[in-house]
Amino acid sequence: LYKAIFDLPQNGPPGKMEAFYSFDYRDAHFTVMDSNAMGAANPEDLEWLKNDLSATDKTHKIVMFHHPAYPAINIPKDMQRAETIQKYFVPVMEEAGVDLVLSGHQHVYMRTYPLKKGVRDDDGIVYLMGFSGGKQYTPGSFEYAAASIGGKPVYTVITLNEKGIFLETRDSSGAIVDSNRGPSLSEQQKQLSIIVKGDGIDGEKNFSFGELAALPYSGFEHVYSTINNWPTPRFYAARGLTVRTILKAAEVLDSAQLITFRSPDGYEISFTREQLIGLPRYYYPAVKEGSAAGAERVESIIAYEYKEGSGDLGEAVNDSPCLIFGQSNPLEHTNPAFVVNVNEIIVSSADAEAWEPAKTFPAEGRIASGESVKLQHSSLGLLKLHYTLDGSDPTMLSPMYNVSTYQPELNKPIVITKDTVIKVLVTGYGKKDSIIKAFTFDAQ
Repeated sequence: LYKAIFDLPQNGPPGKMEAFYSFDYRDAHFTVMDSNAMGAANPEDLEWLKNDLSATDKTHKIVMFHHPAYPAINIPKDMQRAETIQKYFVPVMEEAGVDLVLSGHQHVYMRTYPLKKGVRDDDGIVYLMGFSGGKQYTPGSFEYAAASIGGKPVYTVITLNEKGIFLETRDSSGAIVDSNRGPSLSEQQKQLSIIVKGDGIDGEKNFSFGELAALPYSGFEHVYSTINNWPTPRFYAARGLTVRTILKAAEVLDSAQLITFRSPDGYEISFTREQLIGLPRYYYPAVKEGSAAGAERVESIIAYEYKEGSGDLGEAVNDSPCLIFGQSNPLEHTNPAFVVNVNEIIVSSADAEAWEPAKTFPAEGRIASGESVKLQHSSLGLLKLHYTLDGSDPTMLSPMYNVSTYQPELNKPIVITKDTVIKVLVTGYGKKDSIIKAFTFDAQ
């Protein structure tokens, strides 16, 4: 009945006419495939897909098939089919520069981050799973999911223009429930600007917040958890423009290895690429208990509206642009690196250096039982010292030696009562982690 009603293009591979086909609409090329047949991963089908995508000169490439390449629910049959699609079809689509893949099947809504080789990449493919009615399920939790909605039907309006592909998803009442559109800014906020300069940039690039907000995926709002150097856990309600968007607009997202944020008074903080872009960062609602329970992934942003000490986005107010980013674990002290009134981003393509290892006082060797050992570093105020006493290698989740900048009584020396090996890891923004240094003390 379907094929009798619709006049489908006759340009699919032999034996699969009207199951595989493609067509153009304005400046977009659409490729349609039957995912029931994709499970076999026939070489002829892969070759047809490769040839079809390489033959078009349209700006935007959109592929459609029923079963998802990246599922929203962990259903064994769906996961197995997805593995086949990811192994055989996704590399062809990535090589051809596909922008968007549309699917359905699982009766939930999900939009992924742009993905390449299974991980987030701003030049990758966005996978959109639609859901408009019938059975209703609850989506699972996946790192690749930028947004998931279950329990109610939704529809998505897709707009294509010279700035990209914009997705706006609404529920049956017409309310927007998900969007990759940039934020709506006041006229005052549109006039805010930020300069990007450094390696790979001729001179400097000055972007207004208004032009950045016009780009897809440019805005983000969330509650952020953080800890200051007192140390006190707290929350920030914030909305802003993503750092990724700014770096991509400056064409340095892929090359920047060291990223520095500076305010007009000269205050600045640097981050390695891994610290700010590569490492997943989260909002921890139970940060005050030091727990990772209920963690939600967040973006690093230049916030133009925020409220310190608030967990309610409705309380975020217009303020000076501020760098705000999530925690990589619920014990990380991120608050001291929030840069208020940031107006410049300086990028370097040089590989970041590593922190020098820590030292001890007294030096390792014999020590009277009951004596204490202090951990030392020439840049103690800029970094954290994590240590272990059980022989294991320390991580950022290991005990922190310099817990407080303002309450030195909390930074307690390590009492030696038996033969002990202290292993120390130095971590801090702007440099790679140090090598792990082991100090052996023989209790006398």
